[in-house]
Amino acid sequence: MKYSKKIFLPTVFLLIAITSYTQESRDYVISDIGWKITIPLDFTLYDFIDQARNMEEAPGISYEQSNTDGYDNSMDVFFSQTNIIAFRDRFNYFNITTTPFDAEEDGSWENAMQSWKNEAYKNMIKMVDSEKLDTTSSIEYIDGMLFNKFHIAISLDNEVKLHMFLMSKLYRGYDCSITYLSLDNEARQQIELMLRSSRFYKK
Repeated sequence: MKYSKKIFLPTVFLLIAITSYTQESRDYVISDIGWKITIPLDFTLYDFIDQARNMEEAPGISYEQSNTDGYDNSMDVFFSQTNIIAFRDRFNYFNITTTPFDAEEDGSWENAMQSWKNEAYKNMIKMVDSEKLDTTSSIEYIDGMLFNKFHIAISLDNEVKLHMFLMSKLYRGYDCSITYLSLDNEARQQIELMLRSSRFYKK
């Protein structure tokens, strides 16, 4: 499968996610890569895949209407991923995906990650003047695993900043990506503590 990544959630899914929370166990295991995380108490886990499948199978949505090349390709990519999203509110949430990555078919993972960063920045400057954006790149370790980290800080006024973080790692044939958005420092600290406390089941 040709690798593909989307930065922002489709609007329809985002709107549904805000109104369709599910309360599950605080612990969540991403079986593709053997990664266990504990969802912060202030955040609510949303079952992205099941909701998408329910939408696809909903009465009134015909296969003939939706069976276009663009739709098929996008949904194939979507269902190849493990999608986790958890909200505290619309300005504080995180999303984790694992997507199969084949270097022979998809090319350089490093180039794919740079394209991901470029796409995130281009999407931001469509909404905010570039002078209000500040970006930094760094690395961060989660349970001994090195992740690339890209930070976009958006100045909303003199004192308020919105922060977007993109983290990624190639692991066991999967691109593992984390996106989190925070307006509130406490929410950001909760997400980052969740990541630092998570564990990979190493074989």
